[in-house]
Amino acid sequence: MQELQIREWLLSEAEMKYQTFASKLIPGENKLLGVRIPILRKKARQLSKQNWKEACIYFYNCIEKDNCYMEEKLLFAFVIGYAQMSEEERVKWLDRWILCIDNWSVCDSGCMTYQFMKKNPKFWWNYLQKWLSSSKEFELRFGIVALLDHFITDNYIDDVLEKLACIDHNGYYVKMAVAWAISVCYVFDEEKTSRLLKQQVLDEFIQNKSIQKICESLRVTKEQKQSVRDWKIVHGKRYGTE
Repeated sequence: MQELQIREWLLSEAEMKYQTFASKLIPGENKLLGVRIPILRKKARQLSKQNWKEACIYFYNCIEKDNCYMEEKLLFAFVIGYAQMSEEERVKWLDRWILCIDNWSVCDSGCMTYQFMKKNPKFWWNYLQKWLSSSKEFELRFGIVALLDHFITDNYIDDVLEKLACIDHNGYYVKMAVAWAISVCYVFDEEKTSRLLKQQVLDEFIQNKSIQKICESLRVTKEQKQSVRDWKIVHGKRYGTE
């Protein structure tokens, strides 16, 4: 696979208006062409059925040379998710892709693609632990978003809530991911998540942002929303703890 082929294809699919729109949503991203995600996913499925190893090598080389468009990072992520490969191969390529994550869009779009984690959750739960203990913002966000996408289940909800409660990082995109994950946990298991929120042991920003996201959910009743609002932390003051 020649670099020219991928680049020509990306340039042919790029939309200036979409590039302008998407750039506003992804602060600091200056290598965005403006190719829509569904188009990238379709291309990644094609690449994964042809020669996925060659594709992965190509994308990794682009990253190594610091000559990579955001869309190429996304294609890399999607090929890893779609291709038929062993878990050992997937780990190898995931380890390389995760190191190139530098914005929330690349992180989250990749994570939601990894449905393979649900097929062997024990293996992938163990794999995620190194990223959940990372001190780097987007490596840690990857671990958190992977949890909320694939591990909010009957078998893992307790472990997920325990992990989320222990995360201590000042990165904005980490805190937002934790709050998002807690809000998803609440919809899945109100009782267990309420227990965590009622204890008010979370970082103030995460506690209050979690409650905000729960209250924004269309799957939460008015009564539930009123209840969780009582557990907000106001100016550092924690009320109603038990």
